[in-house]
Amino acid sequence: MVQDRITKDNDETIMKMDGARRKQEENPIQLKLRSFAQADEQTKINKHSEGYCYGCSKIDYIISSLFFICTECYQKRGKEGLLANVSQSHSHQLCDTCGYWKMGVWQRNVSFCQSCMTRTIRIHKKYKDGGGRAKLDPFVKRQERRFGKDYKAILGEGMRKKF
Repeated sequence: MVQDRITKDNDETIMKMDGARRKQEENPIQLKLRSFAQADEQTKINKHSEGYCYGCSKIDYIISSLFFICTECYQKRGKEGLLANVSQSHSHQLCDTCGYWKMGVWQRNVSFCQSCMTRTIRIHKKYKDGGGRAKLDPFVKRQERRFGKDYKAILGEGMRKKF
């Protein structure tokens, strides 16, 4: 059995087929968000994946993803570099830019450069090593101080019977 070698013609057909497949998978919301982001000078991303970093306000190679950003960090950095607001958390959340637990944190679609992503990765590593939400959330800590280590059983959250 002879395997097909990737030639220039074969490579072009693969790229065309992949582009057509991606175009079919796009939905109207994605197209609207992309056109909105590309129309603005601050959020525009060129063909080399370079754009405006929301964390340090420089033009560099960026990665866009969903991050939790508190209102204080949002007020410091402004709304120019935001791609979209997704949802608001109504409980304590860890802010991905400053690393503190806060109320009123929004999940936002933003772009970060490599150095800002490294800082965010360090914040999440510290979060995971510390025990996650079960150990670090201020609400959980307050409940443990008030009711002891068995606060879930006292408040009725841990006593579920299966019938």
